[in-house]
Amino acid sequence: MSNSSVTADWEFAQSLISGDEEAFVEFENQCRPYLIAVLRKRGASETEADDIVADVVSDCVSRPERPLLSGFEGRCSLRGWLSTIATRRWIDRRRKDKFRAEVTISNGEVDASMDSFTSPTIRQPDTVLIDLLRDAIDGGFDACPAESLLHLRLVYLHGFSQRNLAQVWGCHESKISRSVNAAMACIRKTVLDDISRRDPNIHLSWEDFVDLCAHGDLSIL
Repeated sequence: MSNSSVTADWEFAQSLISGDEEAFVEFENQCRPYLIAVLRKRGASETEADDIVADVVSDCVSRPERPLLSGFEGRCSLRGWLSTIATRRWIDRRRKDKFRAEVTISNGEVDASMDSFTSPTIRQPDTVLIDLLRDAIDGGFDACPAESLLHLRLVYLHGFSQRNLAQVWGCHESKISRSVNAAMACIRKTVLDDISRRDPNIHLSWEDFVDLCAHGDLSIL
């Protein structure tokens, strides 16, 4: 996204915070359906998407002390930023619902396995999402063959060209290219498989995963 577009998004957010009615109508007409579509694509039910987006939209402008939009710094697109927040809230809700489902009740009494139960520490949605993404990417790196992962790191983190690496390894450049591509494919597959295993109802594409990392300011890649 261009700097001018990001600046325009930040100015739009400021107009919403200041109570500009025309800006709010535009926000309702454009952002609400977009956010609902994003959550539905990522696996949320229609009811979940409607409820979460309604809360996000309300928090953007209705909080008297610190509206949600006051945290938007204009470093990415407003839509991307809001879709990350909505996804965080949805994943957090799914985690809480899953936890409640694990609390079994029989004959009106809590199952004996709950005798020593203590309430878990309540984590913020940001932490829930960061943990999910971090664990997935760690698993992706661990699943890569060591040499392919080394090639990937040298190319993307340290700026070596594939030609340089071919000279160091004494092989054809195409072999390094295949190795790097194989590492990337392995990471993508492992990450998405891990997220699906943790919750089959969460449907993230690789582009969704990268979006969540980028818009959430998560320094894990």
